[in-house]
Amino acid sequence: MKRIALILAMAAAVIAMPAGAQKKKNDKDKQNQLASMEYIQWKFTPESYYYSWYWQKIIFFKIKLPGLGVHDNGFAGLNIPPGDDYVNEEWRKMTPIRAGTALETLGEVRKRTETDNQWTSLMQKDLIEIADNSLDLTGSYSTARSRLNKCRQRLASYRQLTSYQQSQAEDELLFINQSIEDIYKSGMGSSRKMDGYSKQILYMEKLERKYYRINLRNACSEIAR
Repeated sequence: MKRIALILAMAAAVIAMPAGAQKKKNDKDKQNQLASMEYIQWKFTPESYYYSWYWQKIIFFKIKLPGLGVHDNGFAGLNIPPGDDYVNEEWRKMTPIRAGTALETLGEVRKRTETDNQWTSLMQKDLIEIADNSLDLTGSYSTARSRLNKCRQRLASYRQLTSYQQSQAEDELLFINQSIEDIYKSGMGSSRKMDGYSKQILYMEKLERKYYRINLRNACSEIAR
């Protein structure tokens, strides 16, 4: 009985295959093959060629028919002739899942790399700021204070300034002095403090030249009288 059933199945398969072969061939089989190779799916056509068994719709019913099984287990799974078992290799069937996982992992790695780069950049900025603030600027502050005292002495030596002019000069010195103290007490970085001290020293030099010219003019006016 088993032999008779097998013969009938083989006959049905032979009948079904030519019928399918007479149909106009399109690119669907190639598309399925390429899609399976590209990990989009795992399905090959014509099924009667690839698989040992396949389902065929006849009128309103689907019946299971034996296929050649070239890439399965041979005709009707009898391994006669032997198939290469390509469609059943688990590692191939799992390739789409592995590919998807690999893509997700790659995405996570990229995100993690971007996050690491952001933290590295912030850390570098923090280190630069810490290094900047750790500079010993006591010397710069002392230099600015010493220069202020020298400027005050120099202005005091201009004997031809009027009382009003001397008062103006002292007010400007007080403003520079307050600026130096504000810079010293501020939370700005050391390099910015150094730049602030330098600007105040430039103001002192301008102040000396200004009142030197005023003092000289006053002296000349006094002689002319």
